[in-house]
Amino acid sequence: MKKIIAFKDVILDKQFQSRAKGIDVPHVADLMVAYEGPDSETVETPRVFEIMGRSGYYLTRGFHRIEALSRSGKTRAEFEVRSGTVADALMDSAVSNVGHGLKMTAKDKRRCVTMMLQASPELSDRLIGVRCGVSHT
Repeated sequence: MKKIIAFKDVILDKQFQSRAKGIDVPHVADLMVAYEGPDSETVETPRVFEIMGRSGYYLTRGFHRIEALSRSGKTRAEFEVRSGTVADALMDSAVSNVGHGLKMTAKDKRRCVTMMLQASPELSDRLIGVRCGVSHT
């Protein structure tokens, strides 16, 4: 489901930030330009989770996009809203940058694997590798 949500109502919990370094300022600048351009509709919609047993919307995808919109003076945006457990939100965030957007660093890949293991330690090395875009070793 998609919903317009004010940024003040979105929880930016570092637990769900898949980038090891956090915000990359040059990438935010690129996104600001993308949002102002004719292809702004092609920028992926950020995603939040309503986590069972917690209140609020937890951002799992779109930390850079929200930063770009905020720096452009926006106070709200359309979000894809999902519901689930903390593990569901962690797994969603962990794979959010695989195959698109800002290139993942080695530290980002390690963080992705760590998040997947935290969310579902029973997953096989091969499945984690596939989901995180890394080797199973």
